Amino acid sequence: LDGRRFFLDPSYVLDAQVKFINKFQIEGTLGPVFGLAIDPTYFGAADIIINKDTSPWVHGHLDTIEKLKDYVDNYKEPDPYTAGNFPLMCNGWAYFKNVLGDLIGAPMGMLGPIDIACSLCGSTNFFIFAKTEPKPVHALLTKITDFMIKNIAVRDELFKPSNHDFSLYDDYCAFFNREDFQEFAFPYIKKVWDAYTDKDSVRHFHCDSPMDHVVDLLPEMGVT
Repeated sequence: LDGRRFFLDPSYVLDAQVKFINKFQIEGTLGPVFGLAIDPTYFGAADIIINKDTSPWVHGHLDTIEKLKDYVDNYKEPDPYTAGNFPLMCNGWAYFKNVLGDLIGAPMGMLGPIDIACSLCGSTNFFIFAKTEPKPVHALLTKITDFMIKNIAVRDELFKPSNHDFSLYDDYCAFFNREDFQEFAFPYIKKVWDAYTDKDSVRHFHCDSPMDHVVDLLPEMGVT
């Protein structure tokens, strides 16, 4: 598959997914796929690299503490309707919805605030900044989280989900030790769910880092 066409042409994506499901006779994903090329683009601080033979990747601009401080000092909140590649995601979803109808659910899920921050700073840089310069890191996470909440409201308006279920995908958050997780991850992730979901909502959480040291905190954070 051509990664560039896969990123830009939803009909190409659907054809590939149907062929996969038919070939292997298993249940598979139907819907637009953008890798990491949506949520980090909202903030004007990353390039999205799209090659022929790979999925999209992110090159963040905030790779020094000076750049991070300058960014948070001069931050202007993006438009939650038009920021970054969000319109491209909307277009892809509309294509699938038009072709497949109710087989496609509303895209009510985002990268979590730590994953987005790591995309903008580079993961190693981000964790160093958190330990050495926590003030601008908290400023960045606050700005990311506040924008996420506004974009979720836009998704609710545009995609009209039948419930307030919401998914967060934050692979990097549990690289923090327990104390730092409670300071840098817990309050921001919880704030996103508190702003949109209700007591009956499904709050799905995906994390690929080891979570044994913080797993008992997840219910209070909002995970169901």
